[in-house]
Amino acid sequence: MKMLVIILIVAALVGTGIYLYSSSSSPSPSSERVVDDKYPVSGFIQTWMLNDNGTVATYIQDGDIEDSDEVKGRESLSETLGLWMDFAVEENNEELFQKGYEQLENYF
Repeated sequence: MKMLVIILIVAALVGTGIYLYSSSSSPSPSSERVVDDKYPVSGFIQTWMLNDNGTVATYIQDGDIEDSDEVKGRESLSETLGLWMDFAVEENNEELFQKGYEQLENYF
């Protein structure tokens, strides 16, 4: 059940990213393209949704922030980081979890 929730949330993030990507100018990937044959969504996130500091962006493109309580651009949320770390635990990926833990300590 937990994995289904993670997949649904990640799918929602990807859906938002694909919509924004197709409706405006093309953003450049944050790093080289990552291919994940087991979970293609993971490859998409690691290629298109990571900020320069390694945190997962809320949206694929920058946004205009008019209200400091509303997320509209490449900001990162601790909830997203928690889901990413949960995915790392489910996949037994110690390296990915450790990166998430370091981000948690440094940025949140």
